[in-house]
Amino acid sequence: MLEKYLNNKSFVELELSGSIPEENISTGIPFINEERITILDIYILIQRIKKSSSSGIIIKLKNINIGLARADEIRTLLFELRSAGKKVYAYLEDTGNIEYFIATAADKIFIPPWSTLNVIGLSFDSFYIKELLDEFHIEAEIDGIGEYKSAADMFKRNSMSPQHREMMNAVLDNFYNSFTAKISASRNVSNSELKKLIDKNPLNPVNAKTSGLIDEIIYENEIEQHVVPKLGVKPKIIKYKKFTRNYRYSKLPGELIKLITNRKKYIGYVNVNGMITQGESKKGSGYVNTCGSDTLTGLLRKVSEDKSVVAVIIRVLSPGGSALASDLIRHEINTLQEKKPVFISMSDVAASGGYMVSLSSNSIYANPFTITGSIGVVAGKFNFKNLLNRYGIYSETLKKGKMADIYSVNKGFTAEEKKKFMQLIKDMYKDFVELVSDKRKMDSSQTEKAARGRVWSSEDSFNLGLIDNVGSLSDIVNEIKDKVETADDEILYFREFKAKNKLSISNFGKLTGPAGRIENVLELPEILGKERLFTVVPYSCRVR
Repeated sequence: MLEKYLNNKSFVELELSGSIPEENISTGIPFINEERITILDIYILIQRIKKSSSSGIIIKLKNINIGLARADEIRTLLFELRSAGKKVYAYLEDTGNIEYFIATAADKIFIPPWSTLNVIGLSFDSFYIKELLDEFHIEAEIDGIGEYKSAADMFKRNSMSPQHREMMNAVLDNFYNSFTAKISASRNVSNSELKKLIDKNPLNPVNAKTSGLIDEIIYENEIEQHVVPKLGVKPKIIKYKKFTRNYRYSKLPGELIKLITNRKKYIGYVNVNGMITQGESKKGSGYVNTCGSDTLTGLLRKVSEDKSVVAVIIRVLSPGGSALASDLIRHEINTLQEKKPVFISMSDVAASGGYMVSLSSNSIYANPFTITGSIGVVAGKFNFKNLLNRYGIYSETLKKGKMADIYSVNKGFTAEEKKKFMQLIKDMYKDFVELVSDKRKMDSSQTEKAARGRVWSSEDSFNLGLIDNVGSLSDIVNEIKDKVETADDEILYFREFKAKNKLSISNFGKLTGPAGRIENVLELPEILGKERLFTVVPYSCRVR
């Protein structure tokens, strides 16, 4: 049935723009939700194209807003497609680092006249709001254990600490070397020459083509005529959604037979996506999406009880958050892992609490551009006393028990409370280090070297023993097939487990760009203020 719509004279067309999420986040309002293609959707699409008789894919990349790890995941999938004998053509309009990096997996790269190639190198932004808090007379009494634990810096400093600068420069160096090496190999340009070309960017289309960074300067409606010489006829272009729909229909009879005979096997797929907090997840209800421990543990129990699920992939895109919530999720994963193989797949960032939840698994995979580690603890509170007094608001507290008002936002810590609190986070840091040592089979000195609140690139994390593999979703699926003794030609289907979202309209008020990132930072005190101890990196920790 599928051949009616797709044959060797046809191409699947996929347009990617804006955010490419790990999971679709609904506003909770019927009829107006926009279902965006996810990383898992792209993985499934590429596997289907590989098994079809189509000639390949035309991918259109327009102003994409993702990190390098997700970009590399897509890029790896496109190379898989080429290895299967399919053609890949890429068309770019808004051509920045991410769009171009993905496009270098293609046989040919097209850009239109009047566009600009902006392969300008990698950068890292770190925001600091101490002066803003000072302006409002808010005191951040937050401290961390681990000299590289920089999560509190945004509230207490106006610039990077030497340790933070050292840490992020090391990550940038690693990422930049990988970024240029991969582009160099795919575009047949020497690494040294490529770095010179990057320093000359932005480039106009003519210079980009002369330099060998692109192949043709054409408009979008001219792509087909450049594909004709390979096929001999005008290609039939099948849009992604139509291809997906028809593919499902063509496989339906076989799927029903497998369902009836109970022969269908699934890989369970669960997202740990966003700031980790206690309670329920909040998706689409503010700028910062949260991953609630109650929501996640409930989903993991469903996965555990589903007999058709033979293995589980947990996809982590999180800078951490609540230490308690992170450990509750980790413990539930540990319980699940006793029944079924569990594999962690790290996205752009899986650090602090995001790393903690990954510990209780059979194997941890990170992308070459994943930021991970950050084994450390941050704790404290915000003191609003001076802000309230400024506007004529005063408070008095009656208490029974010396520490009854230790968490009060109407006062700062006393010397005794401060000492008590510091001892608390020192003990929590020690527990975190011991947990890593136990789960990763490392001695304490080895773990301490990898800890201290420092984030690492995946290459360094692998060398330190924090992860098991640097690889892609396809690598995990191949390992799962070995684990569950599946035949090479047997299909393992994905079953994504996700919670239903509650009604929310605040999603419409989100800001984008720099204003959105500032709103992101300003929302952190409200989220983190609800917790007592947290393992978190700066939420804007992203290399672009």
